[in-house]
Amino acid sequence: MMSSRRVLYLTLFFLSRFDLIKSSTANCPVEADPATILSCVAIDAVGLVQATKGNIRVFCTMAERFMECVKTKTRGCVGEEFVRGSLSELIELSQKCCVNKDEKMSEECPFFSRPQCFSLNDTAKTPNGDEISIENLKIGEKVLAIDHNDQIISTEVVAILHYEKNLPALFYTFTTDSGHQLSLTPEHLVYIGNQKYIQARYIDSNEHQLFIAGRNGQLKSSRILSIDVQIKRGYATPITQHGTLLVNNVSSSCYASIYHHSIGHLAMAPLRWAHQAKQIFGLINTSETNENGIHWYPKALNNLVHTHSVSASVQTKFEVQLADATCQSIKYKEREVQADIEEKPADDHVEIDISRFNKFLGRVEPIVSYYLDDNLERPNVLRHIKMRYTGDETAQELFTLSYPDILIDKEIQVTSLSWSANSSSIVVGYGSTSHEGLCMHKGAVCSWNIERYKINPNKPDITIETSTCVTTLACHPERPGIVAAGLYNGEILVWDFREQDSLIARILERQDLHRDSVTSLQWIREPKLSKKKFILVSTSQDGKILLWNPLPSKSNLKLTDAYFVAIKGGNSRSVGKPMGVTSVTFNNEDSETFIFGCDSGFLYKGSLNSVSSVQSREEGLADMSIHPKNPVTMAYQSHDSPIYSVRFSPFNRHLFLTSAHDGQLRLYSQLFANFGRCFAPAQGAIFTCRWSPSRPLVLAAGSEHGGTLIYDLEPHEGTPDSLLLSIPVQELPSSDKRSSINALEFNHKTPNILACGDSAGAVIIWKLAERFTAAQNDEIENLRILANSFGDS
Repeated sequence: MMSSRRVLYLTLFFLSRFDLIKSSTANCPVEADPATILSCVAIDAVGLVQATKGNIRVFCTMAERFMECVKTKTRGCVGEEFVRGSLSELIELSQKCCVNKDEKMSEECPFFSRPQCFSLNDTAKTPNGDEISIENLKIGEKVLAIDHNDQIISTEVVAILHYEKNLPALFYTFTTDSGHQLSLTPEHLVYIGNQKYIQARYIDSNEHQLFIAGRNGQLKSSRILSIDVQIKRGYATPITQHGTLLVNNVSSSCYASIYHHSIGHLAMAPLRWAHQAKQIFGLINTSETNENGIHWYPKALNNLVHTHSVSASVQTKFEVQLADATCQSIKYKEREVQADIEEKPADDHVEIDISRFNKFLGRVEPIVSYYLDDNLERPNVLRHIKMRYTGDETAQELFTLSYPDILIDKEIQVTSLSWSANSSSIVVGYGSTSHEGLCMHKGAVCSWNIERYKINPNKPDITIETSTCVTTLACHPERPGIVAAGLYNGEILVWDFREQDSLIARILERQDLHRDSVTSLQWIREPKLSKKKFILVSTSQDGKILLWNPLPSKSNLKLTDAYFVAIKGGNSRSVGKPMGVTSVTFNNEDSETFIFGCDSGFLYKGSLNSVSSVQSREEGLADMSIHPKNPVTMAYQSHDSPIYSVRFSPFNRHLFLTSAHDGQLRLYSQLFANFGRCFAPAQGAIFTCRWSPSRPLVLAAGSEHGGTLIYDLEPHEGTPDSLLLSIPVQELPSSDKRSSINALEFNHKTPNILACGDSAGAVIIWKLAERFTAAQNDEIENLRILANSFGDS
């Protein structure tokens, strides 16, 4: 009886071949009709049945027929060299791996079980230039690799195939004349130039050279000085989207136990698909810790080869006749088959609901295959927006969103914006910035899904009215539909838009409530315990920075930690009084470190590890369920008026950006007290600022009089710094050309989409030009140089 599990594995193998054919052949019929290639699988049902009964050699022969069918169906547009190379590889695999039950499998079979990995002590490099050990690499991590043009690129870890923290393994350690070292297990592929990879054990220091990343962002060759054989403890096999990785700044393949890098990359296609599908639905969990053992996918391949053998009584022969004509015909000659199948139970059982998984594959495979090329380089989130780079320097206005019912009150404005976790919806907070004591306005939270085929710009998909003005918003970073809002009266509300009773949490312990307006909200990973779940951080004009468990039971937002910022100098009457906190930003690599700005213009670094007590008699502090601490660890050069926004760079751990009422944008390094650069656009107050999520040297700011200002810090020959820092490279107007920009947010999954909310109550969705989204090769390095220069200023 045919094994459904093996059918699944073989199907994945064929689909992986289909992936490579699609991605490597332009203008073939498959591009217009994926069913063309899938039909080649259907015509060989007899071979598929035999293969799933254990005759792996039959499967290899069937794969040969499959490739010939592909060439015929696509009218010869699959390259001859590729076809022959693939068939040769399949034949070689069959000779080494396809054995009868009394034969010993060759140790050269790719699935022969040996550790084939990187040393845990070696390091990869992130796009912002920081190093991360192989041991600490996580799925979803951005790292540097090389593409087929030898260009250094950013890629993403899609799987950890094998991880062993304490087991020993044999390593070949290469030392180059540039001082770089790389340790690989014997069968691991290493790059030797001209798109060639060989196993580490065959490297000859007299014949080969390694390739390292140069300071200019290009690969350069480096002579091998020595090769040492060592026993090291601990190894891991990270697989990236591009199949390559820079380890200790040396270029290497992610694959081992195979002679051709391209075949290894081919076999991992289903893993890449699965990762892309998780990205589309926001299911990537970057906080998962690595556990000892082997990933289920290589186990599946291993089971396919090792646990099924065929009796010697099987006699099967397929004769494939190949012609050199452009349109080749295939003749099959079959002899009677008599097979006695002996199945051995697998040593490692992979728990999979095969029926459900097969249905899922059948449902999504055609779509995933057809859009695979698009999804490889960027998430296909806003499908109706075609990211064609035309060279146009101007931004395109896509939508102008508004909620007329709330704007009957002429004082109501857009106060905050936030993109949903899947980046398909923009959530808008409405309120007023004009208050004298109590708030007498009604606020609202509205959401538009801009992926809808037809969008009504004047009618939100979801509307929730609030008792007072909404002052800040934050969508959950991983759970679409969950939104937290801070109100003028100090309340914090959490909704799940997918639920009928959408309000899921609020502060019930009134002694913990903020006593003034909430100025900012931010979701961060819990830094002290699990580091997997998210907590909510709030700041307020009452001087408090509070940490909340946002998704508790019984709808109660539970306070987990508290900090209080008090006035220290000046009038004796004001000492100990609260210093209003207006904005906070957490370091991307150290979630316990944060920067916060105050309404006094003061700017501080804080730490969640602080144990410093607060010296204040402020009313209500003693009644809180958790006694607040003083978070301040460092003071920075202050602004002359209230700070409205602070933001760490996503590409450099030290750089952060501030904007204030004094009309200045400033760049600081957290290492130095004084600011390093100051932007003075002379457009009134700067209410908000954000870094581009894709261009390290691009930032945007919302001004009082000049709309949205976009700056490009890329050095330009002949342009003085004074001009670079005062004149934006592009200005995007507000809806009525005169209103202030109160809030702006880049779409992090489609970074050429920018949402800007203004004081007229409108939200404009812009599509930015290519120059603001496509990073240059040396941009991260230029940002690092800029940050390092601050110590000299």
